[in-house]
Amino acid sequence: MLKFSHFRILGFGSVFSKLFNSDADLLRYASDLATIEGVYLELGVCTGKSINFIAALNPDKIIYGFDSFQGNPEAWHRDHTVVTKGTFGLKDPNKIPLVLNNVRLI
Repeated sequence: MLKFSHFRILGFGSVFSKLFNSDADLLRYASDLATIEGVYLELGVCTGKSINFIAALNPDKIIYGFDSFQGNPEAWHRDHTVVTKGTFGLKDPNKIPLVLNNVRLI
């Protein structure tokens, strides 16, 4: 599946578009662009797939993930789409995903 993303480069004021073949390509591209020192966060860890990928790309950084692992606390309504309560939750929120050593789940 092809992904299309718009992003803004800070300080340049222009919107750039780039075509990505996968979520991994998009995350790799964004990670390569991250040159500002700071904390790496993921809000909504779910299964841990993307936070582990980001952590693997940045082994010298600590990546912080925030999630209750219970899913959406309520249904989200947007246009003609409804994302039901509990979507993105784990079947057993007490069994959090396995993550790499440089990931901290909060």
